[in-house]
Amino acid sequence: MKTIDDFKYVVIPMQYKLSQEDNQYLLNTTTKFLLKQEGFITFMEVEKFPKDLIFNQCLALYADVENVNSSYFSFNTKLILKLKDCFGNVVFESREGKSKKKKIEEGYKEALINTFDSFKGLHYAYNGNTNENLQMNKQQNKGQLERKTAATNQSVVVTSLKKLIGKSFHFRNEVFILTKIEAGYLLMDEYGSKEAFINQTSNGSILYNSERLNGSLIILENGDLQVEYFNKETGKLDQAIFKKQA
Repeated sequence: MKTIDDFKYVVIPMQYKLSQEDNQYLLNTTTKFLLKQEGFITFMEVEKFPKDLIFNQCLALYADVENVNSSYFSFNTKLILKLKDCFGNVVFESREGKSKKKKIEEGYKEALINTFDSFKGLHYAYNGNTNENLQMNKQQNKGQLERKTAATNQSVVVTSLKKLIGKSFHFRNEVFILTKIEAGYLLMDEYGSKEAFINQTSNGSILYNSERLNGSLIILENGDLQVEYFNKETGKLDQAIFKKQA
């Protein structure tokens, strides 16, 4: 029987079935952030995959979050997190994460965070298993690659971002420059190191992924970049502003 230690990566979808839009309530990028805190190497499904994952997508687990409320009128929000292999078999299922918060956004976010109590004591560490015996058949592999390619192609049509290519932004006493790559955009520091990967989703929203912050990006009228992200220290949504320099 496979365990989470047999898998090198975790891929997070842009939208869960319980949601009405991509990354609604920041559930998807929050899942990425929290899994990363548990030691997993994570990718949103629209991000560029490493070569070994492109050729063998069975190296990864695929995250799914489900609403397990038995009644529409339930006073509690209850979610479970599932990690599935490339054939859809559940390798890991969390205990119910619960929340009594009345606001939907707050309830979903708290319930999702609470599902991660199930990782306590697991101490995930990839054991080097290549999962060669779990290679997907050609049709499955082709279908996933086509979906990934279509999503990636959406990232090149962000007109407002194109206008900011080459512009400098100031954040926490550091200077960053927006550059264009084939799969989306990069925010680079003044020494040429990558700070963040920026990518547009199929519904037009923009994702911001970095070591420090993972969330949704909004371009303000003055050209500033506003990142909405989940602050683990406070347990709340927070904002970071990259101010455009003249």
